[in-house]
Amino acid sequence: MQRALPLRSLTLVAAAVLAGCVNLAPDYQAPALPVPQTLPSANVEAATPLDAGWRDFFVEPKLRAVIELALANNRDLRVAALNIERARAQYGIARAGLFPTIDAGAGGSRSRTPGSLSTGGEPRYATQYSADLGLTSYEIDLFGRVRNLSEAALQSFFQTEATQRGTQISLVASVATAWLQLAADEQRLQLARHTLESQRRSFDLIQRGHGLGAQSGLALAQAQSTVDAARADAAAFDSQVEQDRNALALLVGATPPAELLPTPAATDPGTATATA
Repeated sequence: MQRALPLRSLTLVAAAVLAGCVNLAPDYQAPALPVPQTLPSANVEAATPLDAGWRDFFVEPKLRAVIELALANNRDLRVAALNIERARAQYGIARAGLFPTIDAGAGGSRSRTPGSLSTGGEPRYATQYSADLGLTSYEIDLFGRVRNLSEAALQSFFQTEATQRGTQISLVASVATAWLQLAADEQRLQLARHTLESQRRSFDLIQRGHGLGAQSGLALAQAQSTVDAARADAAAFDSQVEQDRNALALLVGATPPAELLPTPAATDPGTATATA
């Protein structure tokens, strides 16, 4: 009894250590965000862009089509999706370390002894089967090393997934901003062209009055400078529209079809008649 007691005590201590599996990793607590979790509202339940999804947030069909084209052509988004698959595979490998690796095998053999070599003078057949089952490798996770590796791989997967979502949100926002900027500059260009046409008509009236002696040369010069300023504004907005189209094409990864671009504002009927 005196010899068995120390052995039993050691067995109990070893069992307690194995059952406890002390984890030496520090307990991480995420710091509190400096912004409130919810924002005050005027009792109006409206879905945020993240909750509703960009397809529900943007209602313009042309803009939706351009965003879908950009998502299909963007290489950074493809790389982010591949990184998610890689992180998922790495997490599966790290988690596999928590379980033992079992190796199993089976085999069989059949032999024939000729009658000339057997005692009875007849051929004899012998069949033999074998099966193996063994534990090839297993690490006892005493201090939580394997569990921590699995948790790190899981958090890396979550990070990669969040990065892919952030890349998609950034791309959607950039394309929507560029498309709306193009739409706004298209309207400004139309307004500048209408202003130029109006100034030209005013200049023609003043020029006729000057020929009849009803307008002074100063009024004619002022009208000419106004026309030149309106022409410069129209040219500037024309250049800005081309820049917006190029920027949108870079974001989309291809030249968007003409039917997906913003439609310019409708021309005023009176202006169209005067221009014609």
